[in-house]
Amino acid sequence: MPYAITRGRNGRRHEVDFGDEAVRVEIHSSEETVEIFIEADFETLPEGRRRFAILNVPRHLFSEATAVAARRVAKSPAKGFGQLRQAGRSQKHDRE
Repeated sequence: MPYAITRGRNGRRHEVDFGDEAVRVEIHSSEETVEIFIEADFETLPEGRRRFAILNVPRHLFSEATAVAARRVAKSPAKGFGQLRQAGRSQKHDRE
């Protein structure tokens, strides 16, 4: 089940639980940032009522994190990212 959790400066926790709904994921990048947009309910609700999460990350930090994850997978392919790839396949199936 996809979900997003953030904690603001005031310490309050904000959670977006997408449940079992199909989700749409878009990734946009520029020279400075990478934006990841996740949205549910796109087939059933008007735009203003859909659950969504947007994450903007400086591109250099995103690249560093991706490189670390790739090295971790190369060392131990049975752990970590392999589980994410399996979840990604089922989410893709849900969107079709």
